[in-house]
Parts: sequence; structure tokens; C-alpha cells
Amino acid sequence: MENLFAYGQLRDKLTQEKVFGRVTEGNPDVLQDYSLSAIDIHGSTYPLALPKQGSSIQGEVIEVNPAELKLIDEWETDTYQRTKVTLKSGKQAWVYTASEQVITNYGKLLGL
Repeated sequence: MENLFAYGQLRDKLTQEKVFGRVTEGNPDVLQDYSLSAIDIHGSTYPLALPKQGSSIQGEVIEVNPAELKLIDEWETDTYQRTKVTLKSGKQAWVYTASEQVITNYGKLLGL
């Protein structure tokens, strides 16, 4: 199983069922040195993790298997990239953060 840090829609049970076919319980944790921003995608606003020293994002760790992780990769848009991080708890986890494309194109607007 793989740890995934969820801070947005993937915390929602209905979204989990839709994206990877089951519901999983999460454990609270913190993503350090990232701040929470938002981005508009096709008229809807979604949370976006941006690198920022000294900031943190509250979320939860869910366990997914490699096949489920691939389904989540497909569900996320090119706005996000999957990044391996160490959480405040010391756990290693994947997290979807702002992609290089977003940082390059919108970094100044997002305060980077």
C-alpha cells in the first residue's frame, strides 16, 4: 500500500468512491513547507498545494494500492504533479502539488 496525503477533494468519501472505487479512512497529518492556494479549472475552484517555507497544510493520510494511485493520477489534471514528501508525523507519502507548468505560467500570480 502507498500513503497519499489528501488535502482537498480526495478527503471526500463520494470522491474516493468515484475515483478509485472504494472509501478509505484517513489519519490526520500535516504537510510542512507548503501553503494552500486555489486554482480555477473549467469554472470550478480547487485547492492547490504550493511550496512555501514555514507554512503548512492540514490534511489526512489515506492508504491506496498502486492500481488506485494510477487511477488518481488519471483523475488529476495537468495542474497537479504527484510528489513524494515526508509529513510532520515522519510518514512518507505522495501528494498532488502544483505542477511545474502551473508554477512557470502562474507563479507570480500565485505569489511564488
